[in-house]
Amino acid sequence: MKTKKDHLVMLPSQAIEMLIELKRLAGGSQWVLPMATDNNRAMRGDNLNALHAAALSAGDIIDYNIHDHRHTVSTQLRDKGYSPEVIETTLSHAIPGMAGNYSHAQYKTQRFEMLQAWADFLDNVMTEQTVIQATFRKAL
Repeated sequence: MKTKKDHLVMLPSQAIEMLIELKRLAGGSQWVLPMATDNNRAMRGDNLNALHAAALSAGDIIDYNIHDHRHTVSTQLRDKGYSPEVIETTLSHAIPGMAGNYSHAQYKTQRFEMLQAWADFLDNVMTEQTVIQATFRKAL
């Protein structure tokens, strides 16, 4: 976290399932995403950026960065009627104005319900046709 403050993330059931599968795939590493070449070291951020770039390339998607996922989620959740305060707290953004100065609410129940609904929504819109299949190998 940029602010050096703890940020509690409310994980939907799908995220927990993914973490369990990643742990299994990590082959006994202490890391969820170990380096492919050294199981004892964590994957670096630039590795994740390269994976993201490969997925975008496979989907013929241009001008989209990792941070754009946050814009997309924020916009979609607002369109679905979720409270801006709950969304901003979920994204670890400061609530502007006097409300942000006085309120220290964490909205734990609302955040969990919102993120579970978001994960369920993604499950419903993802099909074999919408999932990008990419080869995550270094281009020659």
